[in-house]
Amino acid sequence: MLNLDKLCIHVMKLLHTPVRGYDAVGLRETFKGDDDVNDPLSCDAAFEAMLLKKGSVRNPVFYIEKGSALYIIVREESGRTFVVGPVCCSDSPAEAAAETVKLHNMDKNYPYKMAYADMNTVYECALMMFESVSDRALTREQMLMQNFDIKKIDSSIDKNTMQIFAQYRDSGAVHNPYSQEQREQESIRCGDIEGLKRSIDEEYHGELGHMAKSSLRSMKNIGITVLALASRSAIAGGVLPEIAFSLSDAYAMKIEEMKTEAEIEVVVRTAEFHFTNLVKEHSEKNKSNPIIMACKDYVLKHVNKKITLQEIAASIDVNASYLSDLFSKQEGITLTEYIAREKVNFAKRQLMYTDESYGEIAYQYAFSSQSHFGRVFKKYTGMTPKEYREKYKMVE
Repeated sequence: MLNLDKLCIHVMKLLHTPVRGYDAVGLRETFKGDDDVNDPLSCDAAFEAMLLKKGSVRNPVFYIEKGSALYIIVREESGRTFVVGPVCCSDSPAEAAAETVKLHNMDKNYPYKMAYADMNTVYECALMMFESVSDRALTREQMLMQNFDIKKIDSSIDKNTMQIFAQYRDSGAVHNPYSQEQREQESIRCGDIEGLKRSIDEEYHGELGHMAKSSLRSMKNIGITVLALASRSAIAGGVLPEIAFSLSDAYAMKIEEMKTEAEIEVVVRTAEFHFTNLVKEHSEKNKSNPIIMACKDYVLKHVNKKITLQEIAASIDVNASYLSDLFSKQEGITLTEYIAREKVNFAKRQLMYTDESYGEIAYQYAFSSQSHFGRVFKKYTGMTPKEYREKYKMVE
């Protein structure tokens, strides 16, 4: 039989925030860390009562205060209610904590910290508690749809759409042509550098949309949208999804650092040409069949583990001997050599960008020992890991 007390303790440890259980009379038990003395529910009875009224037996309820402090309310059929929180759902836990102290008249002389939790963890904890107390399964989509007023959102979108349409109509302006976007993305998909240059340089009647009230934020949002499109075009052109997605994430984070619209445009264009070059290199070098691509994708996703020919063959449902012969014939090296080379390539980045020890890096990429890592590394680079780090280490 499920022990709800243990469940509450697990959730408390996962989210690093108090979990409170209430029966029909009132507070039954609080699960909290040793240093969680000062918290909003113990300081603000009216707020506590308001959260309890929001509980529903149909689904977990989320309450977000001032856009950053989040609470989860889960109710049993019997009326017993659990309140989890607060956790910070923004990137500023210190600001969220300070705002919470002010809102709930908490003791300003006692340091109050609010834990940050990513939304995936919050959702899983909410579903786990709900399914445990109700014995009913609920999908994430169902949980979110029941937590937000979809009709209100739809109505707001309709209103905003008509306002934007009216603004463009009255000013005589239009959005940038879709056909130009198609030519841009087709150039990336085909690895066509010259085609990309032409599509970017096209003169057309229209302007980019407005994706935020701030012009800088709008430009960042547009840039991130272009990255999403370009990464998918690159994948359609043959670039491995993990490579494309990781590259898109890296460029998106760089966009977030930019302070001017001109800098953002430079980053976005650089990214588009980067993706196009990757497709071009893939087309020129590989002309690979689906089996080789699936094999390389498996290696990329499992580069931090010990990889065997048999495991790869089983994952893509081909004969191991056939895969080995096909890979050697097409790539000019054995699959074992390719795996070792890819591990070394990843290790090179660790040596350049981190201070991790050689033993830690060897462990991360499943070499049998530090000395084994050193031998393989030197085979493919001509240098020991120490020599490579000394020569290429990036200094901030």
